Formats: sequence, C-alpha cells, structure tokens
Amino acid sequence: MESIATTQNETLNKYRNRFLIGILIYNITTCLLGELIPGVVWNLIQLVGLAMFGYYWLKLASFKNITSKYLLISISLLLIWEIYIVYHGFIFQYNYLKDHLFSQLRTTSYLLPLAVFIAVDSEYFARRLFQLIHRLGIVFLVFLPFCLPLIFSTQSFAFAEQYIWTFSLSSGFILLTLGYHTQKKVMAIIVTVVGFLIITIVARRNIMFSYLFFFLFSFLFVQLINKKNTLVKRIVLISGFILCLAAVFLFYQSEKDGMFRKFTQRATEDSRQTVFLYYFLDMTTRDFIIGKGINGTYYAPNVDRSLFLSTGVEPEHRNLDNRIHIENGFLQLILNGGIVYLALYLLVLLPAVFKGLFFSRNMFSKACAIFVFCFILDMIPFGLPTFTFRHFLVWFAVAFCYSKKITQMSEDEMQKFLVPDRNTETHCSASLQLPAKCIMSGDIH
Repeated sequence: MESIATTQNETLNKYRNRFLIGILIYNITTCLLGELIPGVVWNLIQLVGLAMFGYYWLKLASFKNITSKYLLISISLLLIWEIYIVYHGFIFQYNYLKDHLFSQLRTTSYLLPLAVFIAVDSEYFARRLFQLIHRLGIVFLVFLPFCLPLIFSTQSFAFAEQYIWTFSLSSGFILLTLGYHTQKKVMAIIVTVVGFLIITIVARRNIMFSYLFFFLFSFLFVQLINKKNTLVKRIVLISGFILCLAAVFLFYQSEKDGMFRKFTQRATEDSRQTVFLYYFLDMTTRDFIIGKGINGTYYAPNVDRSLFLSTGVEPEHRNLDNRIHIENGFLQLILNGGIVYLALYLLVLLPAVFKGLFFSRNMFSKACAIFVFCFILDMIPFGLPTFTFRHFLVWFAVAFCYSKKITQMSEDEMQKFLVPDRNTETHCSASLQLPAKCIMSGDIH
C-alpha cells in the first residue's frame, strides 16, 4: 500500500511541476519571444504553455482541495460572474480570438482564480514554487546584459516592464519569507535591487511601487514583527534601514540629472488624469454596476493612437480611440464586470489577507497574506490581472491563507515543511568534529 501511495504522490508531483512549467512557458514566451521572433512560432509555443496549463489543471484540480466553505462559495460566484463577462460581448472573429488567446491581459487573465483548486498544501508544491522563483532570478541576471538594449530603448518600455514582471518581481515573495531560506535569499535580494534600479532608470512608476511595497513589508513585517528578533537586533535593523534610505537618497540626488533623468522628469507628471476623465465620462450607471463585458471599451481619443503610431504598429481590427484597458486594476475590473465583479474579487482576496495575518500560527502564512495585500495595493497605480507567474503566485498565496493545514502549522512545523533539510544541515555543521556520525546516519551526501 505504501508503494502505491508513493507512486501516486510522485505522479501528482510530476503533474504539479508540469502545470507550473506550462504557466512559465506561456509567460516567458509572451515576454521575450514576442520581441525576438514575432509570428506563428511565438504563438505555437504559447499554445503549448496554455495546453500544459489546462491539461494538468484538469489532472490536479478538485473541489476537495478547498477546505474553506467560504472560499468555495465565494470563488464559485466569482467564476460564474467571469463566465458572464466572457460571454457578454465576446466577438467570434479571428483577430479578436487571437488577441484574447495570446494576450496576458485578455481572456487568459480570467483563469487566475482556478489556481485555488490546486492542492497547495503539498510540501513539493510549496518548495517547487520557491525553486522556480529562484531560477527565474538566475535567468533574469544571465540574460540581462543581452536584453539591456531593448530595455533602455525609448520605443520598447513594454519589453522592460514584461522582463521585470516575468523574471524579477516574483522574488518579492522570497523577500517576504527570508527566514525560511538560506542560499536563495542572497539571489532574491540581488534580483530585486537590480530590478528596482532598472525600472527606476526607465521611470516605470507603477512597478517601482510594487518593489517599494515588497521592500517595506519585508523589512517592517518579517524583520520587526518576527518574535525571534531581540530588541537589540531590531534597533540595529532600523538603524541599517535608515542608513540605506539615506544612501539611496544621496545616490539619487547625485544622478537625478544623469542616470535617473527620465524618472526626475516623470516624478510629478500626471499622465493619467485625462484618461480617467474619459473613463468616467463614458461609463453609464449600468456599466458601473455590471460592466461592459470582456470587450468593454471607453472612448479616449488619441491616447492609444499616439502610442501605437510612435511604435509604428497600428492594429487594423480595433478602433484606437476606444481603449480596452485603464491604468488602474480596480477600474479595469469595473470596466469589464462592474462593481459586482470588483466586489466578488475583493470578497476572495481581503478575507485571505485577514485569515493569513490574524488566524495563523506561522510567519509563512502571514507573509502570504502580505503578498496578497501588496497585489491589492498594486492595483491602484496599475496592477491589472494578467496570466503571469507573478499573479498566479498571488492566487497560490490566497490558497495558502485559506488552507487550514498551512495556517495552523507551528513555526517549527512550517520550517520542516518548507526546508526539510535545515535541521540536518545544522546538525552536521555543529558536528564537524564527528563527521563519521553524520555519514553513518545518512546526514552527509
């Protein structure tokens, strides 16, 4: 019986891995290959990623994996409303279908809540998430020298955003859980600092806010609230944090007309007031309540047209004076599904934050709650839901917060759950004078 259970568990682990790889294939392809090899090959690779995601989700998903009745009800209502949104206004034309299938911002973004049907309380799944985040960080640094010309191109700011979103921002999850990592923490810090520096240089303010949220909460929440930290250590951390802020400010002052020239120019620029005005003028009371559907637009002349003309690309199948996106996550949800959709979305996310912060026994659950909260804050400057590994992490964090098994683990149990070899490593490093004992017990490999 044990061998059968072991075989079944190994099979499920393979499915979990391929499910995550499918998300990454679609995400990475959309980010990189769209700039490098546009065309049918790019779309075929995206389809492979989507097919892997769909097939292995069907293998793994189950209502039994949701242990919270509240989550089961709220997520069901959310998915039902999403089905209405997709059905309401969908156009069965080739160009529209292509846009919806191969864009992270269109129909695929409505698949994000499906993540909660996966059993996240598996040791393999949690560890695999951190492994993939770590490897994305390595890829980020390895390919960065080759991508810098595109990142700093005045016409390719979208590539800079995609590159940072895909490979760097996910490391914020490791920042919030630093206490559970040894080797990964150094890489995560390097990746986030480099990513923040790049995005500041290209003056993408919305992503800068995302980084700042991670830096702030990883310091205040993980370091200061952590009960294991003594008063002296907290004072040292606060002093170090203040010194770092001072150093960053002085560095910015010295380079504000050089390296950070673009950010200095855009720091106080209000580039969205006109867009928001167009949005509110176009929306009716009915639109605000139930939305305009998946193809919902609002009249904003010359906003997208000037952008597409500057890149030399103008889609023939869409009137550019009618915008499909608004640079605010909350308003985007209202545009497509109304206040009903926004309310259903928040009725899933906000209780997850509350449960993770106040009804859990370990720092990992609290870090997951903060990660979800960062996403909610991120929806203010931009934060549109997208079919990306980073946003799937948000929904996995939601599932972690609702999981009784995860939230009720003690800190010691969570350490073993996420880092099973830590005690072994500590025992062996403390017993270097008796290496034979470690070898005999199997602790040294």
